[in-house]
Amino acid sequence: MIEGRAREVSVSAGGGKFAVGARVFHDKFGYGRVVLAEGQKLTVDFEHSGAKKVVDSFLKGA
Repeated sequence: MIEGRAREVSVSAGGGKFAVGARVFHDKFGYGRVVLAEGQKLTVDFEHSGAKKVVDSFLKGA
């Protein structure tokens, strides 16, 4: 059994347009929130299509 607390951690290589927690919009997937940022590569939890990995240039701030 493993005990402890989970927390969200952002790994950033710098230069990313969106921070963890930012609300974003994608033309195909709709609205979502950034859950992990690794430079320009983001994991976004979209409202209707779940978590996806996308490059920040495909997103707009919402």
